[in-house]
Amino acid sequence: MREKIILLLVFILAGTLRFYHLGKNPPSLNLDEVAIGYNAFAILKTGRDEYGTRFPLAFRSHDDYKPPLYIYLTVPAVAWFGLNEFAVRFPSALAGSVSVLMTFFLTKELFLLGVKKKRAETIALTSALLLAISPWHLQFSRAGFETNVAVFFTILGTWAWFKAIAGKGKWWLLTAISYALALYTYQTARLFIPLFSIALAIIFAKSIRAKIREAILALLLFFVLVAPLVPLMTSTAGRIRFKGTSVFENPGLIEEEQVRALVDVENQNLFAMKLYHNRRLAALLTVAEGYLKHFRPDFLFLGRTGPPVNYTPNVGLLYLIELPLILWGAHSLASLREKRLSAVVFTWILAAPVASAFTWDIPSSTRMTMILPTFQILGAVGLEKVLFPKTLRKSYKKGIRAAVAIGFLFSVGHYLHQYYVHAPIEFAESWQYGYKQAVQFVQERQEDYDKVLVSTNLRQPQNFFAFYTEYDPRTYIFIDGGTVSGGFLETRNKFGKFEFHPIDYENLQSEENLLLIDRFDEMPQAYKNKALKVIELPNGEPTIVISRT
Repeated sequence: MREKIILLLVFILAGTLRFYHLGKNPPSLNLDEVAIGYNAFAILKTGRDEYGTRFPLAFRSHDDYKPPLYIYLTVPAVAWFGLNEFAVRFPSALAGSVSVLMTFFLTKELFLLGVKKKRAETIALTSALLLAISPWHLQFSRAGFETNVAVFFTILGTWAWFKAIAGKGKWWLLTAISYALALYTYQTARLFIPLFSIALAIIFAKSIRAKIREAILALLLFFVLVAPLVPLMTSTAGRIRFKGTSVFENPGLIEEEQVRALVDVENQNLFAMKLYHNRRLAALLTVAEGYLKHFRPDFLFLGRTGPPVNYTPNVGLLYLIELPLILWGAHSLASLREKRLSAVVFTWILAAPVASAFTWDIPSSTRMTMILPTFQILGAVGLEKVLFPKTLRKSYKKGIRAAVAIGFLFSVGHYLHQYYVHAPIEFAESWQYGYKQAVQFVQERQEDYDKVLVSTNLRQPQNFFAFYTEYDPRTYIFIDGGTVSGGFLETRNKFGKFEFHPIDYENLQSEENLLLIDRFDEMPQAYKNKALKVIELPNGEPTIVISRT
């Protein structure tokens, strides 16, 4: 009974931290979130995406071909709550809250392999609590990140795996369904899930042989569920997505090695050129460098590396106080007699960065999110060792527990202060702050103008204007023609009075009654002088200007 009450309190804490001011902080929807929201709105109203494709398995969006599941999960949220920030982020916040609950059940089943029930429950409750307050998991639960839902399905499927190992093999059917759904949610899962599944099969080969019929049925179910993805992943759309993020499509070590190879050719040292400066070795070193970057302390614990949308000022993805706990937990886990237990956790950690290592914008906290909740599990093992030492006096134990409690209270308090007070000011521009305010200002005045020209200096402005005006998807798709292309250089998108393309200010002199919207630093001073509205970031810096001819 005590365990259930604590678990309920942890779940309430997780939900509170994830849903509090969900529609207000982060301070604006980013370009991916408005694309998710408007495509969900279009599916709800027409059964088609913004391009007019019926129930797609990949949403073309900004030509990044988003996996479909998060958008489909957003459809009922938009139907219930309307087309707004809360609806777009609701599936992620809900998945994040339930992931905390499932982390308890997963960790408990995992540790029952090698420790007594009471200790397994203690570690499981601590793991769930650490995930509930985790900056990494909180930040991705509070925005429309598909990866957060993929984490939930990974946790659910892995929990079902251990239920099958401990009891009936039919639980593997839930594993198959959950892992398949993860593949429909986020790109990184398409490499992580197969790697992790193979590792689990090797670690528990003996248990699988004892339940081979159920294992084969689950495997067949998994292949049936993911079969529609296979032609999609090898199609033009799949290749475009890979090329857009692949490290091999961007200048780097491979190009440097080609220069060095030319030096060897000039020196007639062809053997060294072929041995040391070939593309395969350069590619291996590039991927290895990308892989190892994801374990850098400044990336994980200091918040000094990576895109600002994934961070809070001076707070890492993990609390600094967790560092010694994770290291101690890893040592303690490796020391357990039941080696399958440590093999699962360490394999999960090692497999998580593999997909991200092949991309150029690294380290990526988004793609690396698949590693959760392993760090929290290790931290829970380490925390148990700290809070319940076997040899210390009782007075020392109380002092240690008090110090740990104060340390965590300070860390969580610092994070929440930074997240709610400073992050909305410092990182507002990264969240496309000002786009909503621009749409609202224009919406009230558009009837007074013949056309509204929106510069594509703003990132994907057609999605923001369609989203915040709640423009009818039927009209958008069947009359206006839908989105022409999601590419960032597209100049042909338009709907209603709105046109989205670069603004040729020099040739606007002869045109009258036009409303103009552009970035403040891109609009000529002559038009700034007669601006109707200058939208400022929370720090007072001008970001978007609305003017007229």
